[in-house]
Amino acid sequence: MRESHNASEASHNATEASRNATEASHNATEASRNATEKLKVDMDITTPNTQISHNLGLTIAGFLGLCLAFWRMRRYSQETKVKEEGHITDRFIQASKQLGSEHITVRVAAINSLWRIAVDSPKQDDKRAVLDVLCAFIRSYQPPVKSTPGKGKAPLYGPADVQTALTYMGTRLQELQFRQDKCGYVFDLHGAQLAKSDWTGFKMSHVNLRGADLRKAKFSGAALRGADLSSVDLSEARLGEANLSGANLSSADLSGANLSETVLNSADLSSADLSGAKLTRADLSNAVLSSADLKEAVLSGANLSGAKLTRADLRSANLSAAKLTRADLRGTDLSAAKLTRAVLSSADLSSADLSSADLSSADLSSADLSSADLSSANLSGAVLNSADLLMADLSGAELWLATFIGTNISGADFTDAENLGQDQLDLACWDGVDPPTLPPGMRCPANYCRWDPDTQQVVSIETPAVIAPCPKELEDEDSA
Repeated sequence: MRESHNASEASHNATEASRNATEASHNATEASRNATEKLKVDMDITTPNTQISHNLGLTIAGFLGLCLAFWRMRRYSQETKVKEEGHITDRFIQASKQLGSEHITVRVAAINSLWRIAVDSPKQDDKRAVLDVLCAFIRSYQPPVKSTPGKGKAPLYGPADVQTALTYMGTRLQELQFRQDKCGYVFDLHGAQLAKSDWTGFKMSHVNLRGADLRKAKFSGAALRGADLSSVDLSEARLGEANLSGANLSSADLSGANLSETVLNSADLSSADLSGAKLTRADLSNAVLSSADLKEAVLSGANLSGAKLTRADLRSANLSAAKLTRADLRGTDLSAAKLTRAVLSSADLSSADLSSADLSSADLSSADLSSADLSSANLSGAVLNSADLLMADLSGAELWLATFIGTNISGADFTDAENLGQDQLDLACWDGVDPPTLPPGMRCPANYCRWDPDTQQVVSIETPAVIAPCPKELEDEDSA
């Protein structure tokens, strides 16, 4: 009621000011008209010099009258502006106080009032002040904690007042005409307790959610590019089709989260927990996933080209049809992972653990597999052309229809490899120094090559002057 009365009073003052200004303008016009009529009468009874003097005097008088009218109008306008600014300040103070009410309906009304103030005020500082208050209000929320047998907390929920504030900032920011980029404004929501909150369709750039609790939150279709989500709890959150490109998710808990078709290109997910997460067809190109936990994660059809996955844990993960071109997988644990039809061309898998992995029909052309563990892996139909298998362990691997054209097999261990034919080996090459270990009855290829670390390619070399006995078991048999 008080806001309605104040608004009515401000409107009445503005109307009164306009009426006074109009009256002043009318008086000035009347004075100018009277002066003109008097000038016409005087012209009949005065000399030419006297007429000029009268004309000049009346012109000056008319000009001064117009100046006076303009000054009065400007003064009334300034007074009205001051009153309006004072009214906005009063509204802001009153709404801010109401945010502390114990009644949720009062708090929601206060949030609505604050947003209306931000819309009404032409000042960028006022808009920023409202956003600061709303962010502080969201950060101050603490969910109720109730002890239950066997559980640390009662079921979580998202309060209506906090959700209202979030929705305003996430979906209606354009109403404010707030120049966020120009002033470098950051939504400060670090450490906020926002479990089960709804961010569906939100568009918020430059938001700081570091350390926030966002368990089971909904982010479907949200755009939070470049957001700081480091150390955030997003376990079981729904992030399908969200845009988190360039976001910082380092050390975040995303276990069991749904990130299907989520855009995470160039995002930082180092040391993040993504165990059991669903990342089907997600865009993780050029993302950083070093030391990330991706055990049993579903990454089928995901784009991981250029991604950094050094020392990541991908045990039993599903990467079927995933794109890992030029990905950095050095020292990565991919044991028992599913990589059927995956594209790993030019990827760095040196010292990676691929034991018992399913790489059937995978593309490993030009990949660096030096010292990789491929024991008992399924490589049937895999393309290993121009790959580096220097000192790789392929013991017990399934190699039916695998291709080794121009593949460096120096020092590789093919002990007990299944379905490896001589025709496959004849297309491979080695350096003449470190012979591969081959199944009984098989011979080394007559092609020589080495891996060039500078170009990351297998290059042909001339036949060495001295060639080591090949294969290794022949040497062992001779010595025996």
